Amino acid sequence: MKKFIIALVAFMGALTVSAQGFGGGEMKPEDIAKFSVNHIKEVCKINEEQEKKFTEYFIDQAKKTIEMFKKAQENGGGFDIETMQKTYEAQMKYIKSVLTEDQWKLYEEDQKKMMERFSQEGPMQGQ
Repeated sequence: MKKFIIALVAFMGALTVSAQGFGGGEMKPEDIAKFSVNHIKEVCKINEEQEKKFTEYFIDQAKKTIEMFKKAQENGGGFDIETMQKTYEAQMKYIKSVLTEDQWKLYEEDQKKMMERFSQEGPMQGQ
């Protein structure tokens, strides 16, 4: 689990850095949410109601993540792994609550593949 959290931090950092290259400024929470929702939509074939729930949720999470990265940069780049793990677990619980059982299985399979890809190639490779 700790390995996944570290990969998640690297992924979010890479997403933030790559977003800055797209317009010279920070990526908006709505853009980050759209990226996440589109991925779930592609993998799990979610309906409009699920998409709306995920969009609202991920906008909120993106705002929190951006703040976390700003604070980490101000503090020399350190992250609170325990807080990140709790955030990740809460996120997985929320995602599971919105998806059907079959969709959740698809999502879990996708997360497993993504983690394998992270460990082999690093975040954002092949995106």
